[in-house]
Amino acid sequence: MKLKQAVVLATALSLAPISAFAAKKAAPAAPKAVIPTLDAVLGASGINVSGTVDMSYDVSSADVQTGGAFGTAGSASFRQFDTHPNSFVFHQLNLTISKQWSNGLSLVVNSIYGDDANFLLGTRGAGTGATAVGGSDWALNQAYLSYTMGDLTVMGGKFVTLAGSEVINPAGNINASRSFLFTNLQPLTHVGVRGTYALCKGLTLTLGGVNTGAAGSPAIAGLAANGSTDSNSDISIESQIAYTGGMFSTAFTYITGDEGVAAGAPAGGLGADNRNVTLYDFVASVTPIDALTLGLNADIRTTDANGIAAVGNTVHDSGVAAYVNFKLTPKARVALRGEYISLDTNVPEGGVGGEEFVFINELTATFGYSPLSGLELLAEVRHDNMSGNAGTKVFPTVSFTNNAGGGQTYQQTGTLKAIYRF
Repeated sequence: MKLKQAVVLATALSLAPISAFAAKKAAPAAPKAVIPTLDAVLGASGINVSGTVDMSYDVSSADVQTGGAFGTAGSASFRQFDTHPNSFVFHQLNLTISKQWSNGLSLVVNSIYGDDANFLLGTRGAGTGATAVGGSDWALNQAYLSYTMGDLTVMGGKFVTLAGSEVINPAGNINASRSFLFTNLQPLTHVGVRGTYALCKGLTLTLGGVNTGAAGSPAIAGLAANGSTDSNSDISIESQIAYTGGMFSTAFTYITGDEGVAAGAPAGGLGADNRNVTLYDFVASVTPIDALTLGLNADIRTTDANGIAAVGNTVHDSGVAAYVNFKLTPKARVALRGEYISLDTNVPEGGVGGEEFVFINELTATFGYSPLSGLELLAEVRHDNMSGNAGTKVFPTVSFTNNAGGGQTYQQTGTLKAIYRF
């Protein structure tokens, strides 16, 4: 019996270190300190951050970086976001920070860093996209407060325009380049107040009082397009009726107001104060099948020329652009754009008679491929063509600029672009 007890005791003593080791190993490890991610910190505070990075390499038959005013030797491509041919361009880091409170109040701040900021800070009278004097690579594109009360949303500050199919943020466009309509007939941003009311499901009405009511035509110097304030004492009125439902969406925008210069007549002699500019903008899109979207954007703009001799009191600019976007696969697509615009030079044809017009059309084909989530690679080819009235004094002086510094009636461009959304 004693021998049996001794054996049991010896066995227990021999297993004790193993049991102690096992118990020590099974003990839970001390928790590591958790470092919150930036997304978690911002999410906990109700702040949302999103953005787009846009970089491209552009090839052009008009190898001119910047140039003079529309209609003069040395003018560039008339495409204000494509002003550095045959080079790499960091177009923009488009960053949006927003916060929404439970009481219906929201704050949105949208800034842009990159080459595009130089254009956004300047006026567009020259129509060349040349960097404005004192330009910067940083621009505050939008900054506004909004308040929602049921079906009504009221906002005040700086915000993008209601007009047009295309936008400043490249992630919102189907092509790599912008249309002539976008940069020559339409405004880009406004400063003021705006209210939007949901009349019924899918139907909204927007009214606002803003500065910079209409864009400047490259043929008409001195019209405010993107500044923070007007140089006159009046505001412009904006309005829009829009419908979105099912596969169809449409919007009609009307913007009118005084875009004169109180301090005196700008270059081009359009008079001092009292130059009313009115823009009629129509946008429509239809998606008959999931893979196909068709779009149309048409503009008519009239400008009170304030009694310039020989051509009357009104300048007429107009244009139309058609869009096709077709998904080949979940990662690949092809986009087409065709466009035709008519710009009133406000110069009598041949010195007498009717007014001279400059006509510009373009055809663009863009292929897009998304190898990774958020990243899209674009390859684009584009042909622009310019013409004018027969017997005109202005055309062909108004022309695209070729490599030799002379004028030509056409230009071809190619673009390789990378857009990353986050």
